[in-house]
Amino acid sequence: MKDYQITVIVPMYNVELYIEETIDSIIAQTMFDEVELLIVDDCSTDASWELAERKRKRFPSNIRLIRQPENAGVSASRNLGLRHANGEYVFFADSDDVLPHDALENLYNAASKAEADLVTAPFDHLVDGAFKEAGLTRVFPELKREGYINIQENPSIMYSIFCWGKLYRKSLIKEMSFHEDISFGEDQIFTISAMLRAENIFNLSDITYHYRGRLGSITKSASSIEALESSIRVGRLVEECIDATSLIQKEMLKGYYFRSCLLRDIWGPIRVALNKADMAERHQTLSLLNGWITDLSSRYIREYISDFNEILKNIGELFPVMDTKTQQLLISILKAIKTKYGQQAVN
Repeated sequence: MKDYQITVIVPMYNVELYIEETIDSIIAQTMFDEVELLIVDDCSTDASWELAERKRKRFPSNIRLIRQPENAGVSASRNLGLRHANGEYVFFADSDDVLPHDALENLYNAASKAEADLVTAPFDHLVDGAFKEAGLTRVFPELKREGYINIQENPSIMYSIFCWGKLYRKSLIKEMSFHEDISFGEDQIFTISAMLRAENIFNLSDITYHYRGRLGSITKSASSIEALESSIRVGRLVEECIDATSLIQKEMLKGYYFRSCLLRDIWGPIRVALNKADMAERHQTLSLLNGWITDLSSRYIREYISDFNEILKNIGELFPVMDTKTQQLLISILKAIKTKYGQQAVN
């Protein structure tokens, strides 16, 4: 077996419009000779497999194509890739995204020089053939600064919770896996666990990943109910990951993650539900939100009341045009927040 410096894992499912561009961007890497590309097909029903197979035939010593026995989701595909990875480091890429030509070499050189277990870097958005800065780095410019980064001193790194675009030392993640029963935000647990385990994290200033958002991706196609259920579960699992560490600043990290989860993963499905014509889905999503708030520690609501108020303000603008049941559910949610806010904070 050839020695590889990096294994790139690409889960693939029905992406015939994009997969060739993704593979070509990896083949074009300046250190491709030292790269193992594992493409894990999740039983695609379009031409994705055939297109990937053509690329594999051109580079049989660097590209391996594996097919799942049955459709099992992106987490199962990534886990299968991890089990077959032979590189010293592992890099995840989605099957519709692309890499700058020197991305892997920059990441690998940084890992070697800094003796880093994990190398992070900024990404941008690929929109209609043009690259646009990601909102993440506009809000947190420190994520564009080169140097060592510490999760306790730089908790904003917890907003960069995507597994893709980062270089992991394989020994760091050899006992880790993705939750196969979570369909939305499933990589957050994996990424944050790796950040918590890593002794050294190094951040690059150069863009190493071009992310393409598209309507067919799971984050766009999941129902608001499924998305909110997954977000609530992911949030609880991340808290458990933080609690399991020996870090002193556990409560600070949990609070920081909670705020990012609230603004990104909780409000997102609610906004979608309120704009949907499907009344049953809207009502069920709001009922789920109400139950989550009822079970939530009052400490979170008291500490992040300004963020809750911002969400309530956005909801209030839609309130007059909502149906009666939706209005009743929203009033119940408002009362639950007020009740929690009035309670004594509990650690």
